[in-house]
Amino acid sequence: MADDLSLEIVGANTLVPDLDRLGGRLAHDGTGAMRRVAAQLVPQVRSRMPVVTGALVRSVSVIDDADQGTVDVGASVVYAGWIEFGGSRGRPYLPGGRYLVPTVAAASGQVGRAVNQQSTSTIGGFPWSHTS
Repeated sequence: MADDLSLEIVGANTLVPDLDRLGGRLAHDGTGAMRRVAAQLVPQVRSRMPVVTGALVRSVSVIDDADQGTVDVGASVVYAGWIEFGGSRGRPYLPGGRYLVPTVAAASGQVGRAVNQQSTSTIGGFPWSHTS
């Protein structure tokens, strides 16, 4: 009786390539979700920073590292670190930062939710090669 039993795995040859494509799409879409949240944080960070010439505030932007798949908010003027963290000339050192770091850190839950929602959407809409 066992000789009459047969098993056919349908779609196995496309599973690994599909999983590779899905992984790439999840990384791409997740980075996009992080970028959207980061862009919303830029005005918040700018509004908390001191303004003398405005160069520091104008230098705050979204920094996208495509090689690492990361997105961050940063300031590009050379003195940004001193303004953020202090440590000399009577300005006490604050390892947790003053403006940028606390604002971005407070949004970590928002980033996690955005990536999770985007991942759910990406997986739900993924076009598998073999659908029968």
